[in-house]
Amino acid sequence: MSKAVEFKNVCFSYIQNDDENYFLNNINLSIDENSYLALLGKNGSGKSTLIKLMFGIEKANKGEIKIFDMNINEKAYEIYKIASLVFQNPDDQIVADTIELDIAFTMENYSIPSKEMHKRIDEVLEIVELSNKRKDKVHSLSGGEKQRLCIASSLVLNPKILVLDEPTSMLDAENRMKVIEVLKKIHSMGTAIIIVTHHINEIEHCNEVVFMDNGSISFKGSSDEFVRALIKNDEFHKLNMPINFKLAYELYKNKNVLIDKDIFNYKKVCESLWKYV
Repeated sequence: MSKAVEFKNVCFSYIQNDDENYFLNNINLSIDENSYLALLGKNGSGKSTLIKLMFGIEKANKGEIKIFDMNINEKAYEIYKIASLVFQNPDDQIVADTIELDIAFTMENYSIPSKEMHKRIDEVLEIVELSNKRKDKVHSLSGGEKQRLCIASSLVLNPKILVLDEPTSMLDAENRMKVIEVLKKIHSMGTAIIIVTHHINEIEHCNEVVFMDNGSISFKGSSDEFVRALIKNDEFHKLNMPINFKLAYELYKNKNVLIDKDIFNYKKVCESLWKYV
């Protein structure tokens, strides 16, 4: 299986010429091409910095970063054809005043023929469920629609991997679920997904989890393994734990009952709580 992302012995400091006090220290991480991975950690743990290094926004002091076997410091132009990044705030990414012009912007930079551009605009708008708004002004969109527009713009070059830095943090519950459903659809079409998030319940839709703490990776494994770790271990409770996990943790701590299989079903969590309390 091909590797979508590889970090090899990567070290990074925000302080220039500081080779002793690294913010990220000796990061080793590989992500497969079929991954739907959640990158978790409290504020300041290094999640966004890791993504910036991955896209060459910041440069590592030491180590090597490859995207589909291409070094980010040597093949950035080629990598940006197959790897796309969506920012937390859509207003930081939108560059045009209408939806179709914003989506066309990236393709213009890569000299995509006009006929192909129109076809791709139709395709990506259908994926993000904004087909009926193609001619609309960007300012008329809701926050959730703007975020889906940014996702559409990131899909026009058919990327092999899509990375999203807390794309749902500024959205209400309804728009958050719309974005998640779009990401599930994109992953089912063969695109690897990395989503930086602080919403623990979003790992329900992922197959892998990476947890960062103080500039290091302290967990990498399946989402099922991470759910069990959250319930059993105090060390991950630096995160903002949703009520379903808090209840499951207390049930395991006091009754030694593990309800990890139904953790995302609030009704079943409550039923287990009443059964064993």
